[in-house]
Amino acid sequence: MGVDVIGTIGLILVAGKNGYVDDSTTYLEKLRETGFRISDHLYKHAIYLAQK
Repeated sequence: MGVDVIGTIGLILVAGKNGYVDDSTTYLEKLRETGFRISDHLYKHAIYLAQK
C-alpha cells in the first residue's frame, strides 16, 4: 500500500518536525507519565531527535 509504519513515537517526532506541535518533547514526556511503555534507550533517543 505504500504506507510507512512509524509508530506513536515516530508520529510525535514527525508532527514536531512539520510544525503541527510546538514541542514534541512535551508529548513524549506525557506518554511516559500516563504509562506508555517505552524503553529508556528509545525515550532518550526520541528526546534527542526532537531537540534537533
